[in-house]
Amino acid sequence: MDKKVDDVITSQLFGITPSKTRYFLDLLDSEKLYKKNIKKYGDNWYYTNKNLSYITNSNGFRTIEFKKIDWANSIVAIGDSFTFGEGNTIEDLWTSVLQDMIGMPVINLGIGGAGIDRCCWNSLALHENYPKPKALIQLWSGINRYSEYDYTMNRWKRHLPNRSGFCWRHFWHLRNIFSAKTDRALWRDKLAYIEATPFEDTSYQLEIDYLPYEDYGRDDDHWGPKTNKTVATYFKDKLKEQGI
Repeated sequence: MDKKVDDVITSQLFGITPSKTRYFLDLLDSEKLYKKNIKKYGDNWYYTNKNLSYITNSNGFRTIEFKKIDWANSIVAIGDSFTFGEGNTIEDLWTSVLQDMIGMPVINLGIGGAGIDRCCWNSLALHENYPKPKALIQLWSGINRYSEYDYTMNRWKRHLPNRSGFCWRHFWHLRNIFSAKTDRALWRDKLAYIEATPFEDTSYQLEIDYLPYEDYGRDDDHWGPKTNKTVATYFKDKLKEQGI
């Protein structure tokens, strides 16, 4: 494939904020909310004195540089902020816990706010441009989210149902159902393929397992360390069922 096209796929389709260390993110995991939660939960709160930073590679993911990845001997995880690990330290991410459990690299390709459509596109980019991994885990996002590219800002925009600018007219849940079906067909009989979701409506629409909360991360919105461990165990068992 032409290198220029490949660069567009990896940096613009795959990535978000390249090569950057952040200690807080958006409104959900802001410094203001963190200070408020310290007052709310006190000194015994898990995150009160916890060092949490978001370190990303040059493609914007919480994983090692792509050129250093042994794709053929790795598990690849695609998803939204639950995979990226918003509100969690790197060691508490379900991808990190799973990696420790199975003794095999787990490549975290989570993007905050990503919809099922974009996760499917990233899966296609993986399929077309990188060696086939041992397994692919799709932790599918909300069934009504969608993505579009903003050429004026040269970046991807995310659209969630509860935010301004969301277009209700296009039956996004149906489009996302077909995106998921397309992804299944893309990888069928090629590798171990596992799907699950932290969203009940997505679980119903895609007929896949729902992975509920047991606790919360620093942002009080995403999974916490206990849930991440349960999720990692779930995927470990699913991988074992498929011979991984």
